[in-house]
Amino acid sequence: MEGQHSTDDNSIRELSIDHDNLYVFHDDLQRSIGKLSLKPRGSANGHNGIKSVAQSLRSDDFKRVRIGIGRPPNADGNRSPDVVADYVLSKFTSNEISVLKAESYPLLDTSEKGLETLCSRGELWVKPKPRKPKIKVEKAIENPIESIVDATMA
Repeated sequence: MEGQHSTDDNSIRELSIDHDNLYVFHDDLQRSIGKLSLKPRGSANGHNGIKSVAQSLRSDDFKRVRIGIGRPPNADGNRSPDVVADYVLSKFTSNEISVLKAESYPLLDTSEKGLETLCSRGELWVKPKPRKPKIKVEKAIENPIESIVDATMA
């Protein structure tokens, strides 16, 4: 996504994809390496690539598959833009690649219905909208003794 803003604008508009069918895959510092999650819509949370897509779509109403990359090692709470940018734009270590291959790649393999697998395992589960409560109508229960009394009095 870095440096691709004008190309993304044109591609997204030319494809005319319905936002309900659009999944944007991106890195996520908040999750440990290889962990996946789905965000159905919402703010970019400071992610420049997501900001760019939202600006191109003129909406933040699209699904995001977040792929964890973890935090910069030895950052000691240093969240300066330079430290984070250098980390995000750096190449993965061989150890990180091994973790991604073991945990993320199989779930993202579209030939094996990766997204379906993620959803069925609950990894991309989205909390359903609450249903309207059903109003329970209680029926009057006829008491058999009262029925006999009523029948004999008549």
